[in-house]
Amino acid sequence: MGRFTIRFALFGLLVALCILYGIEMATSGIERIQGPLSGQQQTEQLEQTQDDIKKPVKETPGKEERQEEPAATQPQPLKRSGKEPSVDVLADHTAGVLQAVSSGGIRFIVSIFDAITQ
Repeated sequence: MGRFTIRFALFGLLVALCILYGIEMATSGIERIQGPLSGQQQTEQLEQTQDDIKKPVKETPGKEERQEEPAATQPQPLKRSGKEPSVDVLADHTAGVLQAVSSGGIRFIVSIFDAITQ
């Protein structure tokens, strides 16, 4: 019974660490995309939104006040040479490496679970 208890405790510890690591990765990803947001900033943004709602709506300007906007120019498409851009080559190689690492990691985790359960 003692050996089973140790294996079960190690398994529980491994699961807990994986969950905490996943939470940390998710939090850092959200902060990287949206920027860090503390409780103080949330309160300030809420107050600013409430102030914006309370402001009276301005009337639309008349014909005299409107200014002519210059016509938007169409962006010119980039001309590509015959070879593949280096960014695409780098992305392809990175994708291959990540795929190999992830499949190796999955096999490693499966082997750990297999060793624990046997």
